[in-house]
Amino acid sequence: MNRRRKNKQGEKKPFSLLVDTKQLINSAHLTDSRIELMGNTEAIIEGCQGVLEYDESVIVLSLGKMQIKFEGEDLSLKCMSDTDAIVQGRFVTIEYMH
Repeated sequence: MNRRRKNKQGEKKPFSLLVDTKQLINSAHLTDSRIELMGNTEAIIEGCQGVLEYDESVIVLSLGKMQIKFEGEDLSLKCMSDTDAIVQGRFVTIEYMH
Protein backbone atom coordinates (compact mmCIF):
# COMPACT_ATOMS: atom_id res chain seq x y z
CA MET A 1 0.00 0.00 0.00
CA ASN A 2 1.48 3.33 -1.04
CA ARG A 3 0.10 6.05 1.20
CA ARG A 4 1.02 9.65 0.72
CA ARG A 5 0.09 12.73 2.66
CA LYS A 6 -0.33 16.15 1.11
CA ASN A 7 1.63 19.05 2.51
CA LYS A 8 0.26 22.61 2.77
CA GLN A 9 1.02 23.27 -0.91
CA GLY A 10 -1.00 20.20 -1.94
CA GLU A 11 2.09 18.22 -2.98
CA LYS A 12 2.29 14.56 -2.08
CA LYS A 13 5.08 13.43 0.22
CA PRO A 14 6.09 9.91 1.33
CA PHE A 15 4.11 8.46 4.23
CA SER A 16 6.19 8.19 7.40
CA LEU A 17 5.18 6.35 10.58
CA LEU A 18 6.87 7.11 13.87
CA VAL A 19 6.49 4.48 16.56
CA ASP A 20 7.62 5.17 20.10
CA THR A 21 8.08 1.67 21.47
CA LYS A 22 7.90 2.97 25.04
CA GLN A 23 4.18 3.47 24.43
CA LEU A 24 3.77 -0.01 22.94
CA ILE A 25 5.72 -2.13 25.40
CA ASN A 26 6.62 -1.60 29.05
CA SER A 27 9.72 0.60 29.18
CA ALA A 28 11.42 -1.93 31.48
CA HIS A 29 11.73 -4.20 28.43
CA LEU A 30 12.83 -1.62 25.88
CA THR A 31 14.99 1.10 27.35
CA ASP A 32 15.06 4.22 25.19
CA SER A 33 14.15 2.41 21.96
CA ARG A 34 12.50 4.27 19.10
CA ILE A 35 11.70 3.15 15.57
CA GLU A 36 10.89 5.36 12.60
CA LEU A 37 9.54 3.71 9.44
CA MET A 38 9.65 5.25 5.98
CA GLY A 39 6.98 3.25 4.21
CA ASN A 40 8.05 -0.38 3.97
CA THR A 41 11.58 0.30 2.71
CA GLU A 42 13.56 1.93 5.54
CA ALA A 43 13.61 1.80 9.34
CA ILE A 44 15.68 3.90 11.73
CA ILE A 45 16.16 2.12 15.04
CA GLU A 46 17.40 4.11 18.04
CA GLY A 47 18.49 2.08 21.06
CA CYS A 48 19.86 -0.84 19.06
CA GLN A 49 22.31 -2.95 21.05
CA GLY A 50 23.57 -5.30 18.35
CA VAL A 51 22.86 -7.55 15.38
CA LEU A 52 21.67 -11.08 16.18
CA GLU A 53 20.91 -12.33 12.65
CA TYR A 54 21.67 -10.85 9.25
CA ASP A 55 21.02 -11.92 5.66
CA GLU A 56 19.09 -10.64 2.63
CA SER A 57 15.73 -11.91 3.92
CA VAL A 58 16.00 -11.57 7.74
CA ILE A 59 17.60 -9.02 10.08
CA VAL A 60 17.21 -9.38 13.86
CA LEU A 61 18.40 -6.58 16.15
CA SER A 62 18.75 -6.60 19.93
CA LEU A 63 16.91 -3.88 21.86
CA GLY A 64 18.00 -5.01 25.32
CA LYS A 65 15.54 -7.56 26.69
CA MET A 66 13.56 -7.45 23.43
CA GLN A 67 14.44 -8.05 19.78
CA ILE A 68 13.04 -6.69 16.55
CA LYS A 69 12.91 -8.91 13.47
CA PHE A 70 12.63 -7.58 9.91
CA GLU A 71 11.64 -10.04 7.19
CA GLY A 72 11.52 -9.14 3.52
CA GLU A 73 13.60 -8.86 0.38
CA ASP A 74 17.00 -7.28 -0.31
CA LEU A 75 17.43 -6.34 3.37
CA SER A 76 20.63 -4.62 4.45
CA LEU A 77 22.06 -2.45 7.19
CA LYS A 78 22.61 0.95 5.61
CA CYS A 79 24.59 2.07 8.64
CA MET A 80 25.04 1.24 12.28
CA SER A 81 26.54 2.94 15.33
CA ASP A 82 26.82 1.93 18.99
CA THR A 83 23.14 2.75 19.60
CA ASP A 84 21.45 3.25 16.22
CA ALA A 85 20.87 1.29 13.01
CA ILE A 86 19.22 1.88 9.66
CA VAL A 87 17.66 -1.13 7.93
CA GLN A 88 16.77 -0.92 4.22
CA GLY A 89 15.00 -3.23 1.80
CA ARG A 90 11.41 -4.25 1.20
CA PHE A 91 9.79 -5.15 4.53
CA VAL A 92 7.13 -7.85 4.54
CA THR A 93 6.88 -8.25 8.33
CA ILE A 94 8.28 -6.50 11.39
CA GLU A 95 8.01 -8.45 14.63
CA TYR A 96 8.88 -7.81 18.28
CA MET A 97 10.26 -10.85 20.10
CA HIS A 98 11.21 -11.65 23.70
